[in-house]
Amino acid sequence: MAFSKTIPNIGELDLKIRFEYYGKERCSAISIEFMQLSVGGYQGLEDVIRQIKYINRMPVIRVEYKDDEGDFVDLTPNNFTRFLRVVRALPVLSDFPVVNIRVSDGSSPFLQKQLSSDETKRYPTKSSRKELSFEKEDSETAVETTFDLFEYKSPIEYSLETLKEEMIEIETQVESAGEHLENLNNKYANRNLNKGRGKQCSNCHLRLDHNMRNCTIDKCLTSEQCGYPSNYPDERSLMDSATEDLKRLEKELRNKTNEYDTRLKGLNSARSSFAQKIRGALINSKKDKYLVKT
Repeated sequence: MAFSKTIPNIGELDLKIRFEYYGKERCSAISIEFMQLSVGGYQGLEDVIRQIKYINRMPVIRVEYKDDEGDFVDLTPNNFTRFLRVVRALPVLSDFPVVNIRVSDGSSPFLQKQLSSDETKRYPTKSSRKELSFEKEDSETAVETTFDLFEYKSPIEYSLETLKEEMIEIETQVESAGEHLENLNNKYANRNLNKGRGKQCSNCHLRLDHNMRNCTIDKCLTSEQCGYPSNYPDERSLMDSATEDLKRLEKELRNKTNEYDTRLKGLNSARSSFAQKIRGALINSKKDKYLVKT
């Protein structure tokens, strides 16, 4: 086999990772050495992908890669060697070879079925020699294996899961905004720099009970020297803006929390009804009849 059109020695390459973020398609790029990719195996690649915080919150992820024919193929530990061969033969289109990867939530068979249907319309794939082959099970065993993996969930339960994810995201933003404001306070409003109790000098801004006429200290140029940002509008503006951002995020988190609590109360109330108990028990007793097969 001739390798005149392949890369003899791959160094660094870019992983172009596509995923859905609250219903919108997002794309992130991560650089990695080909040697690191080869040595780390499938688990090493998954660890790299999980550097993306949103993906890392998924209990199980489904990974697909774009092969040399333009098809997205499921990537598993069993076919990782084939994936490396595809990467090894990538043409150099820019400074680094680019590997296209698509990631989706693989924890729910129902959602996985729905996502697979949507993606087939957007990304037509060829279902032929690339499919993994498994031994066929008899119908009764197959049904039991498929539907014992999960319990029925109502639309409101899925909406609660989405709300919970949004709350976690905002909590992270609140924490970050709080740390930013604290850093600004330590930088510009550090009163330990100015512990005097006398009148404040308009030259050095220290409270050493003297004035500008008899001040022997250099002129204060920033609140980092005196701890009084009110004397410096630009620095005061930075602190006010950070404070407003924190208040806005805290309010957004409170609203999301209240919405979550309200929906949860409604769900608990619905669950306690006799009809709902019967419905849930009926669905879970015959999952092969009432739930979508995967």
